[in-house]
Amino acid sequence: MSLDVAEMDLSKAFDYGMGYVALSRLRSLEGLRLLGINEMAFRVNDEIGEMDMVFKKLSKEVASELGQIGTEELKLRHSTFLKGIISKESGIKSADTLKDLYNKFFGKK
Repeated sequence: MSLDVAEMDLSKAFDYGMGYVALSRLRSLEGLRLLGINEMAFRVNDEIGEMDMVFKKLSKEVASELGQIGTEELKLRHSTFLKGIISKESGIKSADTLKDLYNKFFGKK
């Protein structure tokens, strides 16, 4: 759910990420009226912070690798990935392109 405006009191936030989750519902901060806040509202669990660093490192490594492979190899990897995530019941054939899949599920833009 996305909101254009919201009035929030984060002064009673009691667990990691509660402030982030609440604020992430807003389309922009212009529609926010913040009534209260506490330190816990924006705290991040240490394990989550560590995993975020791991994911960022891995993303950089993969981006570097993808930058070094050719177009045909990239197409092959895309195809292999899609075959692995798309169930037979979905009616999607492996020949469908990413653009076709996007249009099928989200309509043409």
